[in-house]
Amino acid sequence: MIILKVNETFIQMDEDKKNKIVNVAYTAGEIGANFAGLWFPGIPIVAAVISGVKEWVDQKHLNDRLSHIEKSITVIEEKIYNNSTDQAAAFISARISDFDQHDYYSFKRNLKFLIADAQPEVVDTYVSVLLHFLHDENATHSMDEEVMDILLQFNAHDVDLMERVEQYRNYRYQIEDADENKDGKEDKEDNNTFTVIMGFKWDEFAEFLGHKDKKLSDALAEGAYKLENGEYSYEFSYLGRSLLKLQSLGVFELYFKMYVGSSAVTDVKYIVITQFGNEILKHIAYANGWPQRSNPDAILVSH
Repeated sequence: MIILKVNETFIQMDEDKKNKIVNVAYTAGEIGANFAGLWFPGIPIVAAVISGVKEWVDQKHLNDRLSHIEKSITVIEEKIYNNSTDQAAAFISARISDFDQHDYYSFKRNLKFLIADAQPEVVDTYVSVLLHFLHDENATHSMDEEVMDILLQFNAHDVDLMERVEQYRNYRYQIEDADENKDGKEDKEDNNTFTVIMGFKWDEFAEFLGHKDKKLSDALAEGAYKLENGEYSYEFSYLGRSLLKLQSLGVFELYFKMYVGSSAVTDVKYIVITQFGNEILKHIAYANGWPQRSNPDAILVSH
């Protein structure tokens, strides 16, 4: 009797496991059928997330978001990882099937944010990091997880600031390349110039943004300013607020001017880009199809 009960228990466990597999496959198939022409919802973990959020995200917006994610995956996989759409779909499915518990729940958490909560401006960068997480098989508990944890707290203005930082760096690259090629000499603009990969001066960045001689305190205190067309904009204030926010998230490290008597943390002199910030900028560039330039030996010029 005891052996029989043990065998019956094992038989029941096998049946439960079999039913669970069948149910997962059925759920993925059912969810995928609701999004005709898309392959992404047919992946079991994706279907599970969609099943959990579809009650509070309407079908149209959910369909638009999934279509956007799929398009972003296709573009980045082709440009960065040299995979076709079919290859990307097969790779993602196979990689996910090999997840351990940690990676499964990490991926699911970030996938849920991407599908249900991420502002549209954050999506492409987030997709790039998720794909890098999948492609880096040796990166268990990796930098990608930390970057996604930071991006969970990003809004459109934060992405806008990061894009402008990357645009500014590319602008500075052009200046540095021109200086290096001038008369065959590797000249620097001056001895106080940061290696642009690592950081830059606030004054130069503000001028690049079109706000010459403006301090960070001006951005925060002045609020709206009048444009040439007569309309008002809060753009500079938003960027200033994002800069302080991203410092608290470990994306930037701010150095401010020191005075005898008192100093203000908003009187910023230098902005240093942390390792986490550089990772995010890398994925900003991936998502936008911008050129990349990295220098692992880059150091800060003393100032």
